[in-house]
Amino acid sequence: MPSEKLPIKVFVKCRPLLSREEQKGSRRAVKISGNKTTLDVGGKETSFVFDGSFGPDVKPNQIFRDTVEPLVEKVMEGYNLSIMAFGATGSGKSYLMTGNDDNPGIVPCFNKTLFRWIDDLQSKQKDFFVTATFLEILDEQMVDLLNPHSNEMKVRQHPQLGIFVDGLSELVIRSSDDLAKYYEQGNRARKMGASDVQAHRERSFALFTLSVQQKDVNTGKMGVNSTVVMADLAGIEGVTNYKSFKALIDVIGVLGDPKKKGSHVPYRESKVTRLLQESLGGNAISVMFSTISPADNHCQETLITMQQSQFVKNIHNEARVNVVCPLYKEM
Repeated sequence: MPSEKLPIKVFVKCRPLLSREEQKGSRRAVKISGNKTTLDVGGKETSFVFDGSFGPDVKPNQIFRDTVEPLVEKVMEGYNLSIMAFGATGSGKSYLMTGNDDNPGIVPCFNKTLFRWIDDLQSKQKDFFVTATFLEILDEQMVDLLNPHSNEMKVRQHPQLGIFVDGLSELVIRSSDDLAKYYEQGNRARKMGASDVQAHRERSFALFTLSVQQKDVNTGKMGVNSTVVMADLAGIEGVTNYKSFKALIDVIGVLGDPKKKGSHVPYRESKVTRLLQESLGGNAISVMFSTISPADNHCQETLITMQQSQFVKNIHNEARVNVVCPLYKEM
């Protein structure tokens, strides 16, 4: 199938200034206006323009409707989709992706919308097979969040399957309730494995991945297969200390920094960059949410986030419909 050259879409989300920050004398150093985010660093303002910017009052479910919901149809057409949350620890990455009962995040909203599409298409003679994996990578060690075990897991590449983790549990999903249950289960396992939650989140990458296979019931021979990666990336403050994040920044730099154009892309430097190879410069429609704090004492982390996000915005992927024949075994 012919590919479509698409830039990675980048959206900024600024969280509210916390009461404890105000009590300590922190002031707001970030202004949001349209697609522009302006950062005041020591009296000097620096502005960045992205595909969209969302202020503190915008809820995660509204952000989903504005940015990701239109892309669910592309998944149904057979395109891969990657949704990544990028920013400093404490900037709101996990809240944006997960949300809470009153304000569901990107992942729960996506899961429900996906199955609304599936339910509708099944009534039109489409057959679906959906599976999920949930992987955490911490200091280059991989943890199976849906079925924690001590068996060895390895990143491998297959001509048809692409890049995958050998030994990672892949669970069959039959409903949006299944998806919600497994996503919550994986997040609980992630928290239970952390003795120091703050330090854990600085170094931890979490990849919730769905495989959506479909075929026409009448023919049964041809179908499409989409992979959806929803990634909560480690905190950007780990850029100089942790191999995985340093490798991620190196890949972003080579792909998005005009000064490094044409250089070798070091995907194999870490497990994270290997698994995000299609998301960054490969076969996927990709969206990155750059989360930032408005507090002036977090200006350095915010500036790094904005600068790296500018590079991400320069990256172009080669997205295509993934046609598979035969598609999968009868369920």
